[in-house]
Amino acid sequence: MGAAWPSASSETLQWNDWRSYQGAVLPGIDGMEVAAALPAALVGEVGAAQQSIVEFDALFARELGGMAIETVDTVLVRSEAASSSQIEHLTVSSKQLALAEFGASRSGNAHLVHANAVAMADALGDDAPLDTAFADRMQAELLGETGLHLGIRREPVWIGPTGSTPVGADYVAPDHTRVAASLEDLWRFLERPTALPLAQIAVGHAQFENIHPYVDGNGRVGRALVHRYLRRAGLTSAVTVPISAGLLANPGGYVAALTALRAGDPAPSSESSPGRPATPPPSGANWSPTCATFGRRGTTG
Repeated sequence: MGAAWPSASSETLQWNDWRSYQGAVLPGIDGMEVAAALPAALVGEVGAAQQSIVEFDALFARELGGMAIETVDTVLVRSEAASSSQIEHLTVSSKQLALAEFGASRSGNAHLVHANAVAMADALGDDAPLDTAFADRMQAELLGETGLHLGIRREPVWIGPTGSTPVGADYVAPDHTRVAASLEDLWRFLERPTALPLAQIAVGHAQFENIHPYVDGNGRVGRALVHRYLRRAGLTSAVTVPISAGLLANPGGYVAALTALRAGDPAPSSESSPGRPATPPPSGANWSPTCATFGRRGTTG
């Protein structure tokens, strides 16, 4: 094993006049080096994986080039947006998605998936740094007029059975007063130079989902941020990597990785999830495969 990674703690918070609950207190990770906390074998695997991404991106640009890249990548962005939305149980037919692009679909899901594709395309094309303002803009683009809770949340969110409260919940995200500082710590972490940017964004994504800064849209915003990071890190310049499609192959592993990071183990976040045995969430739990369906009013990612 590598160097120790900090684990989350908890604090007692008041739910009402007579009941309290345990809310997560996530550790700061700015200054941490992911590679130092991973087993040597996994460091090698992640390094090989990110080199494969770079080589595929270069091949994609060389073989297609020009307008062909733009055309094919538009399809890849749409496919990735559809997969990212499917993780949140937002499904739509190709026909309805095409109609949504012209504002002609009557499907609410189609408009949400189309908004996801637009936000992802903007994330890929934007040269802005990864910060809270950028994430807020992604959330606003994703939710549009349907967004009832735009911006950083000011209320608790949790994982637990349908209709539950944070009292006795499986996981309660950090108190809203901690969200801004946790996000600033995350952005600094992601700006740190590293030899393993793929592992850095994997852990950074898990940290973002554990912070759960929004009432709605966390999973989709988090995955759009991954694609923006890959461009900023120089791993991609032309192709959109099908990350969400891979996560769909093992949603249980996705959830387990978020949980493991809170326990001080960044390795599962850095491992390739497709092909590994999926561990489903506990029976009756009110969460999606992204750990993003938190208990408050059926909040989703």
